[in-house]
Amino acid sequence: MFIRLEQKPLLQILAQAQTVVERKTTSQQLTNVYLKASGQSLSVYATDLEVSLVGEINCEIIQEGVATVGAKTLFEVIRELKPHSLRLSTQQNHWLDIQQDKFHSKIIGIPPEEYPVFILNLPNEWVQIPSVALKTLIGKTDYAMATDSARSHLMGEYFVHRDGYLQMASTDSHRLAVAFWEYQGKIPLPIKNGIIIPKKGILEIKKLLDDSDANDHLDIASDGTQIFVRKPGITLGIRLLDGNFPNYRSLEIKHKSFAVMDKNEVIGAIKRVSLFSSHKSKAINCRFDAGVLSIQTNSLEFGDAVDEIPIELKGPPQTITFNPKYILDCLSTISEEKVEMHLSGAESASEIKGHGSKSDIHIVMPMKV
Repeated sequence: MFIRLEQKPLLQILAQAQTVVERKTTSQQLTNVYLKASGQSLSVYATDLEVSLVGEINCEIIQEGVATVGAKTLFEVIRELKPHSLRLSTQQNHWLDIQQDKFHSKIIGIPPEEYPVFILNLPNEWVQIPSVALKTLIGKTDYAMATDSARSHLMGEYFVHRDGYLQMASTDSHRLAVAFWEYQGKIPLPIKNGIIIPKKGILEIKKLLDDSDANDHLDIASDGTQIFVRKPGITLGIRLLDGNFPNYRSLEIKHKSFAVMDKNEVIGAIKRVSLFSSHKSKAINCRFDAGVLSIQTNSLEFGDAVDEIPIELKGPPQTITFNPKYILDCLSTISEEKVEMHLSGAESASEIKGHGSKSDIHIVMPMKV
């Protein structure tokens, strides 16, 4: 292989590949990227066998060929080069030679035939979804994904098109987040029925969305076992999770009280008071009373703290113990200046939403201390 190409597009694909390749694995091959130069482009492959990436870069090919080298090393070298043309070539011992101006390096490679080359069997039916829709849906819900491997079907996001809305939901059994985006376009059948995208796949989709603007879109397809996401130059294949996501549509919470407060005021109060919460219990006590929310905690490790903010309360006073992180995570996704808390008592779930919001759902379970 002997090619000339620009530094910037190669760097962008290698940056995306960094979180796809498996760093902690018994298969050393999966820490590499596979480079294939043919026709008029360089293809960059990366996979951990669950999430796969294929990137395409236009380049000048002097000699076609393949190479397999460490993803991290190649990325770090290319990142430090100047933003203009460079040369890549392979040696007989599988090393990759990199040259730019006076710079010259050789990266140790492995025989390309040892790499588990994959083929993304892409469906024929693709749809275009606005990037802002996916960015919004993920941004409002990804905080509630489970990290407990015992609940593998919760370690991701549920994605479905229902009742004219794209919906994304996540839960770790302590909290639930559901976001909606009105969308009337075509959708692949598996997404109409609902699919679960694993956490790593969600993170890779977020990276694809990082540099998108309001007018961009992503192409989406699914065959029921994988979801495929692409933008110009990069295609992701993500293996879906098996299992049944909890039916959040059947969730019925009987609220006893309703409180409205300034979002920034409650965020500030929680942050100040939670500095004194026990590392073990991580609990704050919230007393919702007529005209005031009192937040307090005490611990043998740090002492105690209390803060109060004004609220509007309808219904009887409530005292509920929360994990402060769960409340703060939820509030960080709400754009409205005022928030509503629908309270069901010390042993039942509470709902939090932007004041006047009719769509997004954020449910938080109380703590039992």
